[in-house]
Amino acid sequence: MATISYKCDTCNREIDLVENAGGITVLGKCVITAGCKGKLYKLQRNEDNIRSVFPSAVSGLIDYSPRRVFFEFQQAVASSVWEVKHNLGVAPAVSVYLDDGSGNLNQANPDDFVVNIVDDDNLTITLPFAQKGTIHCVARSSVPRKVKPEPATVASFQVTTSGTITLAIPTKYIETNVSGPSGNIIHELEFTTVRLEVEITKPNEEPVLCVETCEAVLDDVTPWAFWNKVLIRKRRNYLVRTKNISEFLSIGIITANNTLPNGTLIRFLRMEIEGVIALSPIESRYLFFLLSQEPYQSIDKIRNKLIDVGELLNTDDQFFVYRDGELFAKETAIEKTYPKIEKVT
Repeated sequence: MATISYKCDTCNREIDLVENAGGITVLGKCVITAGCKGKLYKLQRNEDNIRSVFPSAVSGLIDYSPRRVFFEFQQAVASSVWEVKHNLGVAPAVSVYLDDGSGNLNQANPDDFVVNIVDDDNLTITLPFAQKGTIHCVARSSVPRKVKPEPATVASFQVTTSGTITLAIPTKYIETNVSGPSGNIIHELEFTTVRLEVEITKPNEEPVLCVETCEAVLDDVTPWAFWNKVLIRKRRNYLVRTKNISEFLSIGIITANNTLPNGTLIRFLRMEIEGVIALSPIESRYLFFLLSQEPYQSIDKIRNKLIDVGELLNTDDQFFVYRDGELFAKETAIEKTYPKIEKVT
């Protein structure tokens, strides 16, 4: 007895397989890596080796595993319905052999029974009356059906309080002056009007754009009430403003009963600062959503987490979802901030 060393011309992995002592050992398709379309070619015969040797694991590759293609099931108790768990992973071809009462098995006519495929691993056989017998299941394919996995559920987080978003906007906006000698122009924004361009997409409808004004006011429904100015990461002061999503009334976006349908997608695209910049894409660190948690009292401010709207513009997390009067974001859109957000007096 000996083994033969093979190498695949595609995945370039090698394997030692026991030689077929009763005939010619012929291998064509790769049996080293799952899904590999390559072919094996012979390297050498190892006369002193009597055991197969499989290659070590390779990161990113799954080793080939031969699948079962045959299953025999015996129905020892007479029944008109046979429940068969074959675990072949595919809908098999079925042959039924019925016991004639004396221990002999005779193949049944396909018209004398009904096969019901429950799923890729289970089936039932229905007969006109209770009988005993044997079933042979043969897989029509050695490759299991590819079932599209359900997308992983991503947890969501409520970012509004009573439908109100809490915004944090820099108290000073620094604009690069490429033509002037000063280099930077610093604009004070404390009493400046800020507008946000919002895209709203109701279910099964085309997106609609509107521009909403954020007044220099702070709604007291939010736990951030009376925190008119905050310090984030001990680097920059931010004005705190609020905006209720029920005010997204532009060009008929809200329905007749003054509500958005559940599942509406909302994203914030551009920001305008009156007298400073026209509508421009929201930059990183220039628009934060401040967060809170139930029961949304004053002590329920979340001071170590926030949402950077500018950072989300080119990610899968840029959409907020409307549901029952509130906006929700993916938890992956939330980032931690340190040190904690502080109130500026």
